Amino acid sequence: MGKPQPGSVIGALRRLDAFPKVNEDFFQKTTSGGVITVVAYSFMLLLFLSETRLYLGVHRSHELVVDSSRGETIAIDLDVVFPRMPCAWLSLDAMDVSGELHLDVDHDVYKQRLASNGAPIAQAERHVLTPPSKEPLPAAANGTGAAAAAGAAAAGGGAAGAGAGSAAAACGSCYGAESSEQPCCNTCDEGSVHIHDMSPFESKTLDFAHKINRLSFGPHYPGHVNPLDGASSGGVAGGGGGKVGMYQYFLKVVPTLYVATSNASVASNQYSVTEHFRETPPLGGSPTTSTRTLPGLFFFYDLSPIKVHILESRSSFLHYLTNLCAIVGGVFAVSSLVDGGVHLGQQAIRKARMGKLS
Repeated sequence: MGKPQPGSVIGALRRLDAFPKVNEDFFQKTTSGGVITVVAYSFMLLLFLSETRLYLGVHRSHELVVDSSRGETIAIDLDVVFPRMPCAWLSLDAMDVSGELHLDVDHDVYKQRLASNGAPIAQAERHVLTPPSKEPLPAAANGTGAAAAAGAAAAGGGAAGAGAGSAAAACGSCYGAESSEQPCCNTCDEGSVHIHDMSPFESKTLDFAHKINRLSFGPHYPGHVNPLDGASSGGVAGGGGGKVGMYQYFLKVVPTLYVATSNASVASNQYSVTEHFRETPPLGGSPTTSTRTLPGLFFFYDLSPIKVHILESRSSFLHYLTNLCAIVGGVFAVSSLVDGGVHLGQQAIRKARMGKLS
């Protein structure tokens, strides 16, 4: 094949060649160059794998906005175990910030009696926030512990535990909560005694040691962590060790909207918590001290006016390809500079040994 004419298209393209070829006879391969090449390829492979992992992963960005929603409800999921309280002594109250009771809360709260080894006894009973029915109910077996599982919708407030009653064969004792209309307490909800009506329990020990299996304010989303899941009263400063008193958890609930890459959204809430324990004096003490601090487990939660938007995103393929080209070009450029510097140094040392270095 002959040489292309100077004015031909092929000749013009050859003059534009930015990668002129060098005859192999003029190449000089060195040991240092081989070492630098192996290191450069290894580093390039490492960067390639790291960039691929970032490309395949999901990135989450957080945005803070003012919560402008109105009339929203919160789904509260609560699962607490009280190993030292009879099931019949426990009740759940929902109050707002003004201390007003909410008895019309849409809820699905059950109380489950537990044996001393934590095994369930009989079937779980649905807790009643409204006054219980006066119809006689069949007897149930005694239990040494209690577990409560709740799913409720409320606008704000707290929860506390205290009640009255125990089960016997045909007519269970109400431990001071019986009346002429309700002489027997055979289930957890008979003998309705409010948490603040503590007079029947002056000679009793109300130990609200507990373990919180779960406490959430909405559905789960990826990366969601509830600080109180798995927490126990032994982790509260000053609490545990058989002490009797008031366990308080102050929660700051932050509305959260999670938007996945598929545009599917999950409206939930996350929260932070501060714990406090206040030891309770004997209930039979002076009225000023016995009524000032009530034994129980209290959750005080407050809604934040700031809402968090969590947005999922992925890197584009063009961005990924651009980064790969940058990795290849950058590694080759740096390695060629290093190789050139090493080669010049070797030549200088060789000339110095031969006495030719000026």
